[in-house]
Amino acid sequence: MTSAVYIGDIKHRRFAVKSHYFKHPIYMMWVDLIDPESLNNIHKGLGTKGFKALKFNQADYLNQDENIHETISDRAFKKIAELGVSDIFENVYMLGQLRCFGLYFSPVNFFFYQSKSGDFTHMVAEVSNTPWNERHYYLVPIEKKVNFKKVFSVSPFMDLDMNYHWNTRFKNDNAMIHIENKKDGTVLFDATLRLKRQSLNNESVSALLKQFPAMTWSIFKGIYVHAFKLFCKRVPFIGHSGKGS
Repeated sequence: MTSAVYIGDIKHRRFAVKSHYFKHPIYMMWVDLIDPESLNNIHKGLGTKGFKALKFNQADYLNQDENIHETISDRAFKKIAELGVSDIFENVYMLGQLRCFGLYFSPVNFFFYQSKSGDFTHMVAEVSNTPWNERHYYLVPIEKKVNFKKVFSVSPFMDLDMNYHWNTRFKNDNAMIHIENKKDGTVLFDATLRLKRQSLNNESVSALLKQFPAMTWSIFKGIYVHAFKLFCKRVPFIGHSGKGS
């Protein structure tokens, strides 16, 4: 399975204290972490070296000080072992954002682990919070519904007193990741990411840059625009309410 691009949309729905909804088009790059250098052979604006319109910079991901000199694949395999999975995997891929005209900004990146049989069995979600720039990692089995306590402060408009309910589907060139925030059985918020795989080649990268000329900049702007809308709706501002990394 080679590197690719996944295109679709992201939807957020807030049900408490005030309702709020948005749905935006989005793409995420699918990068073979065993061979990220293969990105250099696809399009002059895509690569791992120098200034690129779309640049995969290994230091942007899984970047703890003690492992920054390890390869991105080694860091990914080490991370899932730290989270309690001792399986031996054939490969690992990242579904996430690249640097776009110099700016890296990604609220979440997903690392998919492929078994020797070719199946994707586990996913690690690398979650970053704004504006504190901290990271936390969640281990999520694929094709299974799981839930666990929220322990990481993501939005300054939402506290930690709730559970995450994850549902991840990944097959036949389609990806769906759905998260519900629940408290006492009531859904307070949900987010749904739906994406479809497309080949990564010279033509598709050119089309991508035309359709989404500044993806990370758009995500950055969108977070603050919607935060301002929540503020205007008088949703209580909680601030940093918990664990940092």
